[in-house]
Amino acid sequence: MLVLAKSISLVCIGVAVAWLIRNLGRLPEPFQSRSCQGVKWHRAFPDAAKKDIRSFLSMFTQAFGFPEKKRLLFEPADTFLGIYRNLYSYKWMPDALELETFASMVKKTYGISLEDVWGDRLTLGKLFSLTQDKVGRG
Repeated sequence: MLVLAKSISLVCIGVAVAWLIRNLGRLPEPFQSRSCQGVKWHRAFPDAAKKDIRSFLSMFTQAFGFPEKKRLLFEPADTFLGIYRNLYSYKWMPDALELETFASMVKKTYGISLEDVWGDRLTLGKLFSLTQDKVGRG
C-alpha cells in the first residue's frame, strides 16, 4: 500500500512538473493570440506616459512570470481574476503566489494596498489609474 501511495505521489508530482515546464513563460489563451494592446492603453489613459504604462505592465508580467516582451498583450479591461483563472483553470492546481507577489510590488512601488482595492472585477486599467493618482500627487 505504501508503494502505491508513493507511486501515485510521484506521478502527480511528475504531471505538475511537466505542466509547469510546458507552460513556464507562456501566456494563457486568449492572451497569447492577441496583438499589441498599446493603443487601448493610450486611449484609456491619454495623459499617462508610455514609460508609466510599460513599467506597470512590466511589474505585472514579472510577478506572474510572463515574458516582459508580452506585457502589451494585456489590455486595461482585463481583470486580475480573469487572468488568474485562465492561468490556473483547475481549482486543485497550486499557484505560485503571483497575486501576493504583485500586491507586494504595488505596495512598495506605489504605496497602494491591493487588499484595499481588491474586487473580483478589478481590472489592470483600474489599478493603473490608481497608480497614476499616486504619481500625480507625488
